[in-house]
Amino acid sequence: MTTAEALAIIDRAADRTFEVRGANDDIRAAVKHLAELGIERDTLTWFWRSLFGENQIGRDQNANASRNRIKHLVGKMRKG
Repeated sequence: MTTAEALAIIDRAADRTFEVRGANDDIRAAVKHLAELGIERDTLTWFWRSLFGENQIGRDQNANASRNRIKHLVGKMRKG
């Protein structure tokens, strides 16, 4: 899996959190890839937990915020 693919999976997951609760194997693989890339564990844990939240609005807001943080950190790593 490439980082671009992992980010695309994270995007799709975050975009669907208002309607769907939970994660699948693709999301698990994307999170694993990002962890191996060096993205901080706390941010990935925040994203993962947000997918399972009970409140639709809270789940959506937390997934979006943690996705933005993941993208920020990936961008920072690419810039060096």
